[in-house]
Amino acid sequence: MLASDSELKVLTYLWKCGSCKASHISKVFEEEIGWAPNTTYTIIRRAIKKGLITRSDPGFICTPNVKQEDLQASSINELRKNLFDNSPFQLVKSLISNNDFSDEEINELYSLIDKEKRSK
Repeated sequence: MLASDSELKVLTYLWKCGSCKASHISKVFEEEIGWAPNTTYTIIRRAIKKGLITRSDPGFICTPNVKQEDLQASSINELRKNLFDNSPFQLVKSLISNNDFSDEEINELYSLIDKEKRSK
């Protein structure tokens, strides 16, 4: 399940801070992002409808219903399918060729590739 950018903001907050009241999220987002309280509640309700967040009462407590890693994996899979003809190689090639990596990061990438080769 993919999350919109706004839903992702709410989920990221919940992953970082843990379960909390919607009123608290609304107050924080009003101060930090400038969202009106109704905007935050609308986004939370959409995320609940999608199954990304669970609501519990009393108190309208919001809890992330998906792990960050799972959402990242499904988003990457969608990106791979839609933009890279479902090719993991083309996705990785694009990521590598369009970024400046430090020597340490390059060595870590080589290590990951070597580790993957040995596991097959």
